[in-house]
Amino acid sequence: MNLPAPKHAPARFRSYIGAHNRHIGQLRTTGFIGADTLGLIAWPQQLVMVGDVGCLGDITLTVEKYLRVLTADASPSDVLDGDHDIVVQTYIYSYHASVRGHGPILRYDNNHGRPGHADSHHVHRCDWRKDDDVGHVQWIGEDDWPTLGEVIQELMEWYYANRDELPRPDEYAEPLARAPRILGDPT
Repeated sequence: MNLPAPKHAPARFRSYIGAHNRHIGQLRTTGFIGADTLGLIAWPQQLVMVGDVGCLGDITLTVEKYLRVLTADASPSDVLDGDHDIVVQTYIYSYHASVRGHGPILRYDNNHGRPGHADSHHVHRCDWRKDDDVGHVQWIGEDDWPTLGEVIQELMEWYYANRDELPRPDEYAEPLARAPRILGDPT
């Protein structure tokens, strides 16, 4: 009997990007997400997915994910050139949602540790009406960090629960082009 692989297990890029595109496509049909600027950049032995997803409520979700290339003798450029059999795995991520022109809603990340946490996977839950980027920090652990699709689903639920308080509930945030920040540019 084959058990399903953990959601963040190493995967062929073909499977990884296929799942990503399916989830984003399904979420797009809900009308909650609009345009996005998500793209892939090749760095030494890793790919970086970076950009914004514009959502209803003038909510923007900034995404920064680092994927290690695990296939021996393969390069990130090989993936971008079409070799989708290369195995990759996300190892650093940040999903940062905010109401444009206001404060953050939440931020899932693992790019810095927190005192008293068993590992670096945690979420910041913030009051978007305040300029508080830290908010309430909750450890989520290596086994429970969400996929991008799960974060968008959570944001959509947050939007409908808070829609009437938002200044522009029926507008989509304009997604911005982004450059990687967490690790800087190693090239």
